[in-house]
Amino acid sequence: MEISNGAVATSGTYEKGSHIHDPWTGLIAIGGTSATVWGPSGGTAEAMATALIVSGKDGARWFSKPELADYSAWCIDRGDDTSWSISGADFPH
Repeated sequence: MEISNGAVATSGTYEKGSHIHDPWTGLIAIGGTSATVWGPSGGTAEAMATALIVSGKDGARWFSKPELADYSAWCIDRGDDTSWSISGADFPH
C-alpha cells in the first residue's frame, strides 16, 4: 500500500491477545482479530481500527457518515477468520 497524503492504522488481538475491551460490557472485544484503516487522519484511523475490533462488521455502518467518506478498512473477523473490506466512498454522500 502506498499513501502519499494520509495515514494507516492497524489494531488487533493477534500479538498481545485479547487486550481490547468493549467499553459497554467491560468484556474482551469479540468483533475482530485485525482491522486496518486508512484515510486522511492518523488519530481517526486509529480510533476506527480499534472500534472495529470491538464491533466487527456490525459496527462498520458508521462508514456511511459523510465525514468518513475518505476512510477505508480491511478487517479479519474473529472466529471464522474471514476478511472483509469497506470504504466510506461506497456510500452516497
